[in-house]
Amino acid sequence: MGRRLRAAQTKMRLWDIMRERAKLGTDSLDVVQIFRTRFPEIGKQDQEDLIDIGLMVLAGRVIVSNRPNDSSQDLFSNSGYPEFVPVKVMVGNRAKTMIKQGRQLTPREYFVTASVAGEKTNRPETVSKREAYRKCMEEMRDKQLLDMTVEEYLERQKN
Repeated sequence: MGRRLRAAQTKMRLWDIMRERAKLGTDSLDVVQIFRTRFPEIGKQDQEDLIDIGLMVLAGRVIVSNRPNDSSQDLFSNSGYPEFVPVKVMVGNRAKTMIKQGRQLTPREYFVTASVAGEKTNRPETVSKREAYRKCMEEMRDKQLLDMTVEEYLERQKN
């Protein structure tokens, strides 16, 4: 059984708005404001998913920020070392980042990547969408097609 796509309807709506607005250039705040105007009511499942996603983003930011109102100063706190440290763990052929408390981390945990057996897949190696896009842009640059859009270039390649 696969994982459920979180906030699926919201993501599709954001995708549509982004596609519409990106023609002229946009930013995340603009997209969010348009979304909130067009879709004032969000389904309960999407609301819960969005809260979870937002909290996960904030939890990720906590890792790189200083503790707010830290009144309990000790040797570790005063050292300038990070309170939380990401440690990579291999699960099959995928790397997962686990967050560990910096003050409790040993050099063995910090320098050695743990490995956990995972499922074997028969899928061939694939190039990411960003890598493929970059390669296309490099081809266009090499051919001096600096004012042609990718869409026009692909259409030209097809013919």
